[in-house]
Amino acid sequence: MPEPKIPAYPAAPIERKDTAFSVKSIIQITPEDNGAAATVFATDELTMSVKNETKTLEFPGEDGVLTVIRKEQTKREETYAFKAKNPAKVMALFGGTNKLIDAKVRIWRLDPKDAPGTCRAASEEFPASVEIDGDTKAGGGDFESWGIKLTSLKPSGAVEWYWQPALTPATSPAP
Repeated sequence: MPEPKIPAYPAAPIERKDTAFSVKSIIQITPEDNGAAATVFATDELTMSVKNETKTLEFPGEDGVLTVIRKEQTKREETYAFKAKNPAKVMALFGGTNKLIDAKVRIWRLDPKDAPGTCRAASEEFPASVEIDGDTKAGGGDFESWGIKLTSLKPSGAVEWYWQPALTPATSPAP
């Protein structure tokens, strides 16, 4: 029996222009209330989470072992979470209550190598549910912070992200 040939692996270079060192994110939240102004937050940490649920179809192979022959996505939840360090903006956005807000959201992720006023990565504007989430920290010798959670309400597909390496101000989505 001949030995199986192992194919050569493809090159996988890591190029500096294709990397990001996100040090700050800008989040713009525009409530869907008529005439409501956008609120813009800057944060040093943004957590993005995607949860998928799938259904599979299994069918026995010639050896009698069940094998997945088809897999379909049935549910997707895409969330973004950050800590807001400016309680006055949080209170203004939520009207002093802890309610859900339907809004349009856009996110920019900034790299220290980006030219001033530019960024390498930005999301499309997408519909979202916005809520105060998690612990609100006050006191303890530190600045107050509020957890904010954004859940995508995009009717179809994932939130699209745009990536542009080596940006100039003329080609960058402005934060």
